Amino acid sequence: MADIDYWLLCDELTVVQASLLVAGHDPTAYEENVERWAYEKQPKRYSAVKTAIMMGIKKTLIKGELKEDHENHHEPFISPHLSTVDVESLKEWMLNKGFDNHFLYFPEEKNSEVLDKEHPRFSPKLAAALKAWSAFDDIETLKGNSPKTAVRNWLLKNAHELNLCKKNETPSKTAIEEIAKIVNWKPQGGAPETPLGKEQDKKPNQIGQFAVKKQAPLEETANIDPYDPDDLPF
Repeated sequence: MADIDYWLLCDELTVVQASLLVAGHDPTAYEENVERWAYEKQPKRYSAVKTAIMMGIKKTLIKGELKEDHENHHEPFISPHLSTVDVESLKEWMLNKGFDNHFLYFPEEKNSEVLDKEHPRFSPKLAAALKAWSAFDDIETLKGNSPKTAVRNWLLKNAHELNLCKKNETPSKTAIEEIAKIVNWKPQGGAPETPLGKEQDKKPNQIGQFAVKKQAPLEETANIDPYDPDDLPF
């Protein structure tokens, strides 16, 4: 299971947490500061989902409680951090709105055969690739890394849940590297070539050679032991 899946254990959520989850984001990374950010800086879809949920609670379409914050402001206001929502009621409301294929709450409706471990053609690596690709719906989750590096780190972190470990329970770096290559949506990678500078930059160097363009650095690859029989590529 991915980290975000553990939120399924909750029977009740704050409006902030519920809004982030429905919008496709892990609350762990955003809930503390999201309400302090300007709208354009908030995660995608968060504001729209939060507004819909709070109105749904107000109109009793969703079971929950809108609570006022009396401590942090001069005048009380409805706080999405303090307000709560019942998860089962939220899911029923989503179904009524036509959201029947949400990746977290209704995953069986989307890519169900690929992710079904009981399916006769179930492939752990294919399922891992699909889950890794879905984990980066929000580009902000890259955190400054290239797609391949971010996917590789995510797969390493979730290797046990994704059945990507060797017999000794350590992550199979070869499998993870191959999956990261497949998921990578920017295979060109690397940095752009560094062009030659102005005319003064073209002077001969100490050994009489002219400067040449620097090659784009190769993306770091996983440290794979080619002699490890349990870590063969697939």
